[in-house]
Amino acid sequence: MALAFARWTEVDGHPHLKVKARIALGLTPDDRARAQSFEDARREERLRQEIHRERLIHLRDAVFADPVLARSWWLDRQRNALIQMSWRDFNEKVLSSVGAVDDTHSRAMRVAHVLAGVMEDLGTDPGRQKQFIATARVVLEQMGWNSTAEKLPQD
Repeated sequence: MALAFARWTEVDGHPHLKVKARIALGLTPDDRARAQSFEDARREERLRQEIHRERLIHLRDAVFADPVLARSWWLDRQRNALIQMSWRDFNEKVLSSVGAVDDTHSRAMRVAHVLAGVMEDLGTDPGRQKQFIATARVVLEQMGWNSTAEKLPQD
């Protein structure tokens, strides 16, 4: 309403009558308190979302980029579940995946991460993606891993 009446405006049906007004709305103390409470809640939610976003960025860029840190993070998050786990389960399920950075699993994870990045980079160029997959198929076949080569996507 304030914008509508901020300029001189003709009144319908009265061509010689123009209206201009400045409008101010007031709130009762209870309404003012409710409005402030609403604004505080909105600000708190925006802050909570920003903190969550920053936390996810940190996890992606710092923690999950390093296999040792990622494993430590996972173990920390599973603390209560690990307490209930038997030593046999712990040895089979946890210790098998918590090895040195140069163990087979860690190397395989690093290679998988690199290959996923390559596929992302090639994702915008279907021709190069097909070329890369064809090259990978030839390498696997030359190594005698035909069944693995067959798992690659077909053209």
